[in-house]
Amino acid sequence: MKGIVFTEFLEMVEREFGLEVVDRITSLPGLQSEGAYTAVGNYPHFELVTMLDELHSAVGLPHRDLIFAFGQSLLRTFARAHASFFEDIGDALDFLNGIE
Repeated sequence: MKGIVFTEFLEMVEREFGLEVVDRITSLPGLQSEGAYTAVGNYPHFELVTMLDELHSAVGLPHRDLIFAFGQSLLRTFARAHASFFEDIGDALDFLNGIE
């Protein structure tokens, strides 16, 4: 999985829940990357799932709500960085439908 997904996830966690929670979810022993991510790297998707599970334990919100919040945050980031891809797009599903 592309590193930008990880870095954006951690930025959202820091913004919404604080640096202590970021430290908690990136310090898990099962992370091959040892919690260090770059936007241009590639990482196993299970690391994001592992961190999501720990985030759920840390903040008590349902997985579904956390995933939804992250999706919204990530889409806003993509829209700011790549505005031309969002021209004449009605919603996120239209955007995703146009990606190959």
